[in-house]
Amino acid sequence: MGIKDKFIEFDRKWRESFSGNLKDPIRRISAERHAWWMDHGLLRSLYDNEFEISKGIYRSNQPSPKKIEYWFRKGVRTILNLRGESDQGSYYLEKEACKTLGINLINHQLGASTLKSKEVLLELCKILKTIKGPLLMHCKSGSDRAGLASVIYLIAVKKINPSVAANQLSIKYLHLRWYITGVLDYMISEYVNAFEQTGIEFEDWLENDYDRDQLLTTFFNGRGKWSMRRL
Repeated sequence: MGIKDKFIEFDRKWRESFSGNLKDPIRRISAERHAWWMDHGLLRSLYDNEFEISKGIYRSNQPSPKKIEYWFRKGVRTILNLRGESDQGSYYLEKEACKTLGINLINHQLGASTLKSKEVLLELCKILKTIKGPLLMHCKSGSDRAGLASVIYLIAVKKINPSVAANQLSIKYLHLRWYITGVLDYMISEYVNAFEQTGIEFEDWLENDYDRDQLLTTFFNGRGKWSMRRL
């Protein structure tokens, strides 16, 4: 067994040590340590990467229970977890904190370096149009998935010009468009092109023109990765 496989097995066993139950103090401590060391909680303690993208609509990295209390005091009653349900210590801690405070936790998984299906993206549009702020949306680092959801919110809900909304995917938020996470920029750039030519709404573009497989193939073959128009 190689080093990578040993690490994966170590992490798997660690997650099993607190799986689904934080009532036991030992399990809770294990989950807290997992969130701190394995899920980059240490780094997040140094930088929150949180911003208000519209009145009462916020984006951030994975919030700790203390940060969730902070957001509750700011009026947030809904949290959109763009990482989806998981067996991470941070997820169990977030789920418990939201339940304790009466915050509505919505889990809707996006990808940081891949594209989700048309159905997943259309469902995200529906969620964002239904939720009333104050709202916090977050992923792990607050840079990629939170950035994409912010772009989509501004386009689909606030009707902001797509080329302006696309700025939510930028180095300001620690998003690296020249890395594999640039596939998110590529998808948005393709929509911007279509919008400027025809004025098509984002959801209509997803329904009729969005081709996930083609976009992924073009981007990772290099043609899209290095030829994206500057937004």
